[in-house]
Amino acid sequence: MSVHAALRTLHTAARDGVRRTASGRAVLGLAALGAIVGLSSFGAVVGPSASASVGDDAASEGTAPAVAASGGTAAVAVSGDTVASGDTAVGPEEVAIVDTAPATMPEAAKVPSYEGALQPNGYYCGPAATRIALTAHGYRPSFDDLARALGTTPAGTASIFEVTRVLNDVHGYERYHSVELSHRGATSAQVKRLRYDVMKAINEGDPVVANVIGTVTDTAGEVHSYNGGHYVAITGYTDRGRMLTVTDPADRVGSNEYQVPVRVMADWISSRGYTA
Repeated sequence: MSVHAALRTLHTAARDGVRRTASGRAVLGLAALGAIVGLSSFGAVVGPSASASVGDDAASEGTAPAVAASGGTAAVAVSGDTVASGDTAVGPEEVAIVDTAPATMPEAAKVPSYEGALQPNGYYCGPAATRIALTAHGYRPSFDDLARALGTTPAGTASIFEVTRVLNDVHGYERYHSVELSHRGATSAQVKRLRYDVMKAINEGDPVVANVIGTVTDTAGEVHSYNGGHYVAITGYTDRGRMLTVTDPADRVGSNEYQVPVRVMADWISSRGYTA
């Protein structure tokens, strides 16, 4: 389908209620995304969870450095004790506020429904984690379709900005925003921001997708090591956001879910980023 035909598809979708951004600019919905990038079965139901075959190739996932946000995605950079969102800088005093979650947020919450299917190969963790987030809203694209939309190659998925772009394209508006942690070792401000973002997203029914690197040990003593980078989803929290539930598309142990403290998660993400 040509770009003009895709735009016609977008126009039709807009008449049927596709949401617009705050600036009034329509963003690509599911149908237009499929038309432009040539997805053959976006939204098609995938069969039983594929068995992951993850060896040394998994280390290559997400190895490219973060790039500038594109396609209208609002990138939020977190550096030191200052959070910068667009043109607005928020100092440490304001950041500290997010450590106290709004009273309306429960002490524990989990995304009500999603599919935690395992990635089918060693470099599809980006598509797999993105798919987890989409299945929470009833979308069930194939891994291959998501890989094409994300630009995934055997070297992995370039950055969290690609995940944000695709999630927003499918939803039809800027539901997700990228947060980049630019240095190794998360600051207290970054930990507080992650805690708040996770609690807010989970209570809105949105899994958080995170690009991690390195090794962590979960609360059950299991070690999870991705020295070349990896994508996971955060699908729940307990203890007022101090403990997070990770759904790992490369982990074949049990239900491929485990718990890590928010500080550990922030350090795991540091030098990469997440979308919430």
